[in-house]
Amino acid sequence: MDKNEIRAENISLICLLRTLKKNLWMIAAAAAIFAMLVSLYADFIRKPVYRASMTYAVTSRMSGYSTRNITAAKELASILTEVLDNRIVNDTIRASSEELRGYSGGIKAKLVENSNFVVVTSESGSQREAFLALVALRDNFDTISDYISSNIVAQVIQEPRVSSSPVNSMNVRRTAMKAALVGAVLMAAAIVEISVMSETVQTRSGAKSLIDAPVIAMLGHEKGARKKKRRGAGAILINSPAVSLAYTEQINSLCSRIEHEKREKGGGIVLVTSVGANEGKSTVAANIAISLASRGYKVALIDADLRNPSQTELFGGRWSSPLPFNKMLAKPFSVEALNTCAKYDVDTNVMMLFSQYSDERCTELLSSETMRRSIERLRRLDFVVIDTPPMGMFPDAELLCDMADQSMLVVRQDTIPAADINDCVDALNNSSAHFLGCVLNDMRGSSGYGYGYGYGRGYGYGYGKKYGYYGNYKKEAGSADGRMNG
Repeated sequence: MDKNEIRAENISLICLLRTLKKNLWMIAAAAAIFAMLVSLYADFIRKPVYRASMTYAVTSRMSGYSTRNITAAKELASILTEVLDNRIVNDTIRASSEELRGYSGGIKAKLVENSNFVVVTSESGSQREAFLALVALRDNFDTISDYISSNIVAQVIQEPRVSSSPVNSMNVRRTAMKAALVGAVLMAAAIVEISVMSETVQTRSGAKSLIDAPVIAMLGHEKGARKKKRRGAGAILINSPAVSLAYTEQINSLCSRIEHEKREKGGGIVLVTSVGANEGKSTVAANIAISLASRGYKVALIDADLRNPSQTELFGGRWSSPLPFNKMLAKPFSVEALNTCAKYDVDTNVMMLFSQYSDERCTELLSSETMRRSIERLRRLDFVVIDTPPMGMFPDAELLCDMADQSMLVVRQDTIPAADINDCVDALNNSSAHFLGCVLNDMRGSSGYGYGYGYGRGYGYGYGKKYGYYGNYKKEAGSADGRMNG
């Protein structure tokens, strides 16, 4: 499959419309610039042109006005037209008056169809100059006609008159509107072309062709939930009634894949990362933890994105601890410090280890011995989900890969070029953690419902029930606040 075919199957009309909407300011700017240029042209660059006209009736001196010789008169008129276009005529005009010495407009003559009338016009940037040129022609017509034939008789039936306004005037408003439309269309076309050529992932089939990794899940766009989020009703978490059943099932299907991976290869440390910011990795990580916990697993969720921690906000600010995760990492490892940091959320049955503010020591803290020993300690649980910084921006995710068992890359629709995605895919494939594949996130215009794995459902909900519904978890962990004994 060549590049054009790949680009064709990766085009999403919804993505293109969204891109155009996002760049409306550029389209508006292009329209304004084109309209302004037209206005400037009309006001300053375009020079006005005035036209004077005069009409002759041409006959032959020998035939007079006899209708029998009207054909000959037309022929003579035609000859006169050619002569008036001649350089000799213009030279004669210039020599006739001091005011016409710089005349450069030229004389034009046109035969009125099916008649012996000749309309003579003169154009100039000056009304007076255009008028005087025809006056000079009229006064010197006998001399000019000698270049043709002495048989010509030309009678002026309409004296010279000049237009009151430029003949090249334009409706500036209408023309500016047309120019604005042209500018907007050209800019929109350029934006669409750039969007197509950028090779961001827009469709599932496009992802399969562009990305060197399997697609393990496709999560749809949660429009209703996002609207409620803007009103302060919380994030897009599957334990919220605002989230659709389809989206919940997509998350559950992804977790079935994670369950299967652990069953086959062991290890429940799951790393969730992305190429860039705002791709939804934190939301995906939180939902994975909630889904696994709902199946009876003992699950911890670590906000390891110390540069931009967001899990506390996602969970509505319910988490608080006297020892944030980043501060814990800055100290020598101890079980007591880990217990102080970890908090058990009764609404989701998830043990949370979050940071509350940004920490520039991110790389140092995540590569510390405290981090490593904390992960090893948390292996007592069934699953540990780690939300990492974007690996396309920082090296932290690669450091954590050595501590994880599974990894996945969240790819938001129409956000990151495929080349950058594949760079991160290569890095994840080369790490010690088994790279599961990519999670396509916020997919509009594509139904991800039911996009799962035939074997995954077999292990799904029943597989985790043998652990009980957190009764043993809380007993083993110590108390309801998530303290870990031993």
